Amino acid sequence: MAEFTIVVQGTGWVGLGVAAGTGVAMVDADIVMAHVLNDGSAWLDDMWATSYNPPQSDTSMGCNSQAQLLSATQAAGVTTVTFRRPLAASDRCDRALVKDGRNNLIYAWNPDTDDMTQYHGSNRGLLNILLSSTPGGRISAIEEQIAGDPRALSTLRLHGVLLIVAFCYLLPLATLAVRLEEGSLLDAIFTRALHIGCNVAAVAFAAAGFALNFARIPELQYGTVPFGHGTIGIVVMALFFLQILYPWVRPPPRLASPHRRTWILVHTCLGRAIVALGLLNVALGVYILSTKYGGDFSMYAALAATPVSLLAVAASFVDHVGGARTDGAGWQGRRSEDGGSTLERPTPGTGKSVDDDHPPAHQGP
Repeated sequence: MAEFTIVVQGTGWVGLGVAAGTGVAMVDADIVMAHVLNDGSAWLDDMWATSYNPPQSDTSMGCNSQAQLLSATQAAGVTTVTFRRPLAASDRCDRALVKDGRNNLIYAWNPDTDDMTQYHGSNRGLLNILLSSTPGGRISAIEEQIAGDPRALSTLRLHGVLLIVAFCYLLPLATLAVRLEEGSLLDAIFTRALHIGCNVAAVAFAAAGFALNFARIPELQYGTVPFGHGTIGIVVMALFFLQILYPWVRPPPRLASPHRRTWILVHTCLGRAIVALGLLNVALGVYILSTKYGGDFSMYAALAATPVSLLAVAASFVDHVGGARTDGAGWQGRRSEDGGSTLERPTPGTGKSVDDDHPPAHQGP
């Protein structure tokens, strides 16, 4: 059995129901409604909603009433009702509750009248809450607040989509652009523009998703988000902006080749760390959204995994084709003018060499 206590500011009817799904209102909901009369007596009924009209009593639909009124009081303009109902569904007018799991609930009340045919107005809401049999299974007040606020839930979903686009679409595509250039499969100017453009777009999407939560859920504290998701997000954003500033201190390729090689190593490691941490945090975010706030795990998982998988296959293909072309063209090492070592490869279609940082100027016919 599950026990509920409803407390509202008002002297009219109250209602609490089990919804058909996440974000779904009263249609096909299993609802318990109650009110307290002026003489102190109370009335409670187990009901079923077939539409957005007032719900019907289970008994009037040929079903059994499963809800049991335990207590009901009304004092100082506050109505308090406690009732009990089974966890399992016993007939077509019931919806089961998940013990020690997430449940989609709806609630509404009319503060002024006991007439349950009268509309509740804006006094309504949705909840996705954990019903626990142990105190340790309870979740924080902020998580309950978010779960009961449709706007906050929409914010978290949009936050997830923006970060998935940044870390599962744009950053892997930026990495693929580097592979395309290294394999001499596309023009260097195009691949570098693609690499830079995807990185800039990824930063914009990630920053928008990061700032969105601060703007719309100001009470959310990133340090309290489960599994370190918020903390990792802050670290990733810091590394992201560092990566943006880092190219501005790039050493000249010919005047200080040891410094240049160090710069390339740091730039590469920083980029890989951002991608790895970003993908890890996306996975954590999908798990948190699906387990704590009733998100569709399969949808978000497919949205995140599909582009990463496809781009990984594309990168493998590029490495294979690029490696074959490199072996055929005969990459060779040479000494740069300042004594550092560099690589040159034949420019596709010309047989001439091109330095990685200094592609040849356009030659006329």
